[in-house]
Amino acid sequence: MPYTPEQNGVIKRENRILVETARSMLHAKDVPEKLWAEAVNAAAYVLNRTGPTLEAGNSPSEIWFKTKPSVDHLKNFGTKCFIHIPKQKRMKFDKKTILLVIVVKKMVIVFGYQIKMMLCYQEMMFLKMRSRLQIQHLDDGSIFIHQGNYCRKILDSYNRSSANPVSVLFDKSLTCLDHSEKLQEDIPYRKAVGRLIYIAVVSRPDIAYSVGVLSRVLDKQSKVHWCLVKKVLKYLKGTSRCGILYQSNSAFKLLEAFSDADDAGDVSTRKSTSGMVFKFSGGAITWASKHQSCISLSATENGFVAASQACKEAIWLYRLFMEIHHLHCVPVLQVYNQSTIRLKNPEFHNRTRYIH
Repeated sequence: MPYTPEQNGVIKRENRILVETARSMLHAKDVPEKLWAEAVNAAAYVLNRTGPTLEAGNSPSEIWFKTKPSVDHLKNFGTKCFIHIPKQKRMKFDKKTILLVIVVKKMVIVFGYQIKMMLCYQEMMFLKMRSRLQIQHLDDGSIFIHQGNYCRKILDSYNRSSANPVSVLFDKSLTCLDHSEKLQEDIPYRKAVGRLIYIAVVSRPDIAYSVGVLSRVLDKQSKVHWCLVKKVLKYLKGTSRCGILYQSNSAFKLLEAFSDADDAGDVSTRKSTSGMVFKFSGGAITWASKHQSCISLSATENGFVAASQACKEAIWLYRLFMEIHHLHCVPVLQVYNQSTIRLKNPEFHNRTRYIH
């Protein structure tokens, strides 16, 4: 009977699943219809390794081969890639690469729209989005970015998934305990700090200062520093879903600038740390927590050095935004130090006579 898919056999239903999957893959990436066979092969390849079966938790490939298949090598159907052209096959001013589209990852087959032929290459550079950064488009037009999956991956790698989260990072004075026991060489302190630096640079300005402090002792870390690294991981455990929200409201279409500095925060060297953050559409777009190169004699000088560094960044951002976006007004630097703010008054200041 027509329009009664309930009467179809298992084979026909599987055939429809393959056709529907291949059709979605072709239209999602605007791949030519003549590559339908490659799309079906790719769909079957993926479904055999991820599709449901009567045995819960097992894929068809795992049931047949008795081993759990790997999916790390899979690429999205239609992923763009560049093929390098050897210098023997091109002229002096010819292109060094050709833009192609991958259609079958297992045999590394790609299709080029310009050359109209199928190619098989081994040296390819894929254009893919960073899976470590998650971007969410909200209904009101706002954008929220975070690294929740990457944070959880790091917690799993250091066995901190079940740790109790903390709301406070750590006391900076603890990092200067020289009498503490040295850390064993097999503990991946540098690797852990490197991963934390990546998170702090991409989407988490709230841990920038703490990670910056931990990165100063990469060559002389101790057990105390490793405990502080684990405390930062516990902090990420409770704030893994935190990120940056860029609001679509036009009232926030301003470039905001903020700067501040601590007062001799580094106990061992008596140097201060400058901090700055720039916001647009209500969310941070660039930030920094940098160790000052000089030893300041007062909190006024600390704030002045931090403000000067922030001003240079603000000028660069303002010129950049004027090229790509019309700003409503010139950004005003917000300084959280009253004595530094008073320097705008052109009068004699005893605390600034030694600033060069």
